[in-house]
Amino acid sequence: MNNPYKPLVFVVEDDAFFLEILKSKLSNDEKYTLKGFESAESCIENLNQKPDVIVLDYNLDKENPKAINGLEAVKKIKVDLPLTKIIMLSGQNSLEIAAKIFELGVYDYVIKDDNAFEILQEKILNALTVNI
Repeated sequence: MNNPYKPLVFVVEDDAFFLEILKSKLSNDEKYTLKGFESAESCIENLNQKPDVIVLDYNLDKENPKAINGLEAVKKIKVDLPLTKIIMLSGQNSLEIAAKIFELGVYDYVIKDDNAFEILQEKILNALTVNI
């Protein structure tokens, strides 16, 4: 008997072009349902859907300086959904950033580079199979 439940993965990226690429690359996996958002605010408004994993861009305020950035979004998400695994996505390879996000309870950290899509796919699948 098949289990009809498919895990839900949110992807939050304020660069519309990069979000479309992410959705295209990640939606090929039939193991989960994928929903994309261009802001942390829209992601947070949809937390009632109880995503299993959230892929969250670190610099969500580069297009709109008044937008919630990745760190602020993590704090808000963790209040409502403390067990949801968050994978932070960043163009910055920084130990300082990694330390900050892991202190907030982020599950994993992926650098936007040539291997990001494959690594992100692997991290999502790992997050869906690990119970913390």
